[in-house]
Amino acid sequence: MVDAKTVTDLKYYWSKIQAGTFDQDTVKNILLAGRELAPPKSIVRDLGDLVAHTTRNRGYSHRHINSFSTKIHRNKDATKLVIDFAMPLDAHRFPLYLGKIFQEALGLTCDEIVSVLNSHDNDTDIIVCIFSLMHYVELQFPDKRSYTLKMTGSTSNPSCLSIVAFGDLRKSAIAISLIDFQEYLGSGLSGNLEDLRDIRALRDSSGKLMLMEV
Repeated sequence: MVDAKTVTDLKYYWSKIQAGTFDQDTVKNILLAGRELAPPKSIVRDLGDLVAHTTRNRGYSHRHINSFSTKIHRNKDATKLVIDFAMPLDAHRFPLYLGKIFQEALGLTCDEIVSVLNSHDNDTDIIVCIFSLMHYVELQFPDKRSYTLKMTGSTSNPSCLSIVAFGDLRKSAIAISLIDFQEYLGSGLSGNLEDLRDIRALRDSSGKLMLMEV
């Protein structure tokens, strides 16, 4: 049973998605509310847990990364290890996962949700917001391994944005699939995104969602 306050809050958040005026704070609040509505082991619940905690030692994403089959390669100077993950998570499904929260709490139909997600740039904007929320979340494992999730991409040659899990000795692997991000670069953002810790997905003065360093 969804309490009245949660329903009121989600109606407000849904109106912002309909209008295309949401940012990462809106998406965070939606995911936090969704933690109480989603099944314990679902990706919706896990995304909520990821944005609620900067360190995670359980959950869907944690299990997904831990269960990847790995192939370890060394570069010529033998200093860098690269782990190739078998199957990255599909970021393009994130907006639909978010939509399930509104379907459950507000009784919206799938057609209503898909129609809103496909308007403006809502679907891609949601992915960028979730990526920004996942930036620098740490995943810890019992054998003392740890990975830090980071957005990656170069602002000097923008093409695709992904979430990569970085471990010891710069071991890395693409954990979340790629999206085009050239249109999301805010003014003053420069360098490699994985080296920029304080990035947020916010609306600029024209109302466009941008990745900005704060």
